[in-house]
Amino acid sequence: MFCLKKMKHFKEEIIRDIFNDAVVVTTKEHYYYASESEKEQHKIDMINHGFEDSGQVMKKLRDISFLPSDWIHNSYVYYGCYIKQETMRKEKISTNPY
Repeated sequence: MFCLKKMKHFKEEIIRDIFNDAVVVTTKEHYYYASESEKEQHKIDMINHGFEDSGQVMKKLRDISFLPSDWIHNSYVYYGCYIKQETMRKEKISTNPY
């Protein structure tokens, strides 16, 4: 059975930078979609969760055989990266796994 959710969210990066007594946690979420409308709706959802849109790229697929049947009409895939930065004091990092 094809899992659509795993296909859409393909990478997450979490980077922790330490500055004096603070830690800046940068979360990057990478997604892809097969339609323009799905991309636009998801962009709104991510912004509502505190993520910034870092740009979108579009790629034409050569092999569309792996796509679910309702995606085959559109051989373009849109890639998006969303970034969120949070700052916390260093002592909170030991108790907060995020």
